[in-house]
Amino acid sequence: MTLLDLIDGLRLDRTRSAWSRSQTLPQSLAKLKGEIDECRDALDEGDPRALEEELGDILWSLLFALIVAGDEHGLSLERISATALSKLKYRKPWLYEAGRDLSLEEEAALWSKAKEREKTRTRTNGTADRTRPSSQPFSPREEDGLG
Repeated sequence: MTLLDLIDGLRLDRTRSAWSRSQTLPQSLAKLKGEIDECRDALDEGDPRALEEELGDILWSLLFALIVAGDEHGLSLERISATALSKLKYRKPWLYEAGRDLSLEEEAALWSKAKEREKTRTRTNGTADRTRPSSQPFSPREEDGLG
């Protein structure tokens, strides 16, 4: 079973199950929160099997909430995923570049600078545009101490 199989199954569930069709985004998010709380309990208990099960429930609930958000707000799982990947590449560009791994301190400093640049752009443009043409990847600048 793959992640795509799970997504397909949850989309089928949303289409064919009256209960699933009746669920709203607020209800789905409340369910997700409950699953996260159960996962914390399994972690505290130190039970790897329970933890695995609860993490699966979180994944199920998160993907279902994304599907519901698509139905209710015209959002696309594909666009949401692309936005998340864009954020990852913007905030952690060194993952996609040849070179050394960063120390915890270097990574934290670059993360903070990337978040600050996002806030600045949001205040200026009203949106945090993290998209960059693949021919012009974001890279740490000299002012960040690593360029």
